Amino acid sequence: MWYNREAGSSMLAITGSMNIWFISNINDMHMRRRHLIDIVKDRFPNPYNGDMFAFMSKNRQLMKLVRYENRIYAL
Repeated sequence: MWYNREAGSSMLAITGSMNIWFISNINDMHMRRRHLIDIVKDRFPNPYNGDMFAFMSKNRQLMKLVRYENRIYAL
């Protein structure tokens, strides 16, 4: 597992072609899709490479996943 302090995230590489980034310091899980995508675009230089971005609630009972594929962001 790799940690990026500037982006406030950790990365777990499942396969050689896709990484999963766990984004911390996000406490409001009521955010809409557009806001989560904006966070990904602001924190990562290339969010279009197929990586998955995981947002987890403070109590760790809810998770939202964002991934760019087929020219759109999927939630």
